[in-house]
Amino acid sequence: MILHYEKANTHYEEANTHYGKAKTHYKTANTLYEKANTHYEKANTHYEKANTLYEEANTHYEEANTHYEKANTHYEKANTLYEEANTHYGKAKTHYKTANTLYEKDNTHYEEAITHYEKANTHYEKANTHYEKANTHYEKAYTHYEKANT
Repeated sequence: MILHYEKANTHYEEANTHYGKAKTHYKTANTLYEKANTHYEKANTHYEKANTLYEEANTHYEEANTHYEKANTHYEKANTLYEEANTHYGKAKTHYKTANTLYEKDNTHYEEAITHYEKANTHYEKANTHYEKANTHYEKAYTHYEKANT
């Protein structure tokens, strides 16, 4: 009977040792779980910050793109107006040449020469108006490019 008591005592001591080891492992696992949870929370916070920054960056890209599109629209309008102005300058030049030719040719074509001078003047005024509008559009385009680059 003493032998059984000694074996039981040995098993009890081994069980107690295993219980102590299990308790240590449990504490270690619990500590590691808490550390992992902390790292997970930090990672989640960084993810949320990154996501917010991504959304902000996307918004800025969209705003820049909008300004580039507006700038391009104004440049296109300005170029069209410059082309129209050049057309009017060409017409004015033709009328001035015709008026000069008629005026220098003989004295009977004064009225026709004056008509051509008036038409030339009208075309020069239209050309200047188109150039002024074109410059306004170039200024607007430049403003939008500046906004897109800030």
